[in-house]
Amino acid sequence: MSEEIRMFFVHEKPFFNSLIGVEDRTLSRSTVRCCSNNSAGLESLLTLEGLMRHRAIATMLDRSGRIQLCAEMHAILARRQLSPNVTRLDVLAPRIAQIRQPGQFVIVRLQENAERIPLTIADADANAGSIALVIQSVGKSTRELVALKPGESISDLVGPLGHPTEMIESGAALCVGGGVGTAVVHPIAQALARRGVRVASIIGGRSREWVVFEEELRRLGPVEVCTDDGSYGRKGFVTDAARQTLDAGGIDIVYAVGPVPMMRAMANLTRSFGVRTIVSLNPVMIDGTGMCGGCRVSVGNETRFACVDGPEFDGHQVNFDELMDRLSMYREFEQQSIACADGDCRLGQRASSS
Repeated sequence: MSEEIRMFFVHEKPFFNSLIGVEDRTLSRSTVRCCSNNSAGLESLLTLEGLMRHRAIATMLDRSGRIQLCAEMHAILARRQLSPNVTRLDVLAPRIAQIRQPGQFVIVRLQENAERIPLTIADADANAGSIALVIQSVGKSTRELVALKPGESISDLVGPLGHPTEMIESGAALCVGGGVGTAVVHPIAQALARRGVRVASIIGGRSREWVVFEEELRRLGPVEVCTDDGSYGRKGFVTDAARQTLDAGGIDIVYAVGPVPMMRAMANLTRSFGVRTIVSLNPVMIDGTGMCGGCRVSVGNETRFACVDGPEFDGHQVNFDELMDRLSMYREFEQQSIACADGDCRLGQRASSS
């Protein structure tokens, strides 16, 4: 598009309703670069696609003075590599940044017909209108997502979804994070510290380069780091360090997030101490509204949906064996998807030979 476009301000949906009769929307399929005054002056990519998806509406004038309308997409504001396969993306999402609560998540879709990916909101800056998403690159869709660079954008971002974290108002909490789960523990520790709760954290990774969010958690309280190979901090698992902390007494609640085996081990450990334990589950999730049933889990012998009933549950009530079985159901399909993305797809050969 060669015409110069100047965007004056971003309106909420009621303003768009008053302009329904405007006939000239010549930018309906064009992408333009612009700067909105309700997102701390951060440059964003806007299109008219998704206009009726309850997004902010921008009004612009071209050189002829004609009004133009577009709907806000979600620009990547910053990108940082946290570990070999974990990336932090700061994304423009002003409304979500203002109302999100710890434990809640969003579902993102990079583009039309792409996979829907649930991601916990690891941090937010209401003034900048941004949220932080921490993504582990494990499959084709997450590879594509972490490849985004500042200035590029995510087509769809829905949230905040899920129940906020159950908080205590006083006492002491132990936050335990394994791998990328440490990023999920971070907003919980933030909220606890704001309430005056004493927060201690134990975080782990395979080696030093896999440890994430240590600096952020140290601002909130003492942190003990564990690595499998002993290259940094204490050698061993987070459960070993947690046992010592629990032996010392004084812990009122435990929040544990990480790989399913780690959360199961933590729940088994804290059960013997009689300490309430909250875990964040990551089953297969599609729509995020409880309609598809893909994220169902068994908690206390009842079927619950992680997207609307969780994603956090009482760890002593979760059927972890069932959760692990369901998580492994689609592993072969994901491997096939990665192979096709790498140019080594044999699905056509299988189909022709059968």
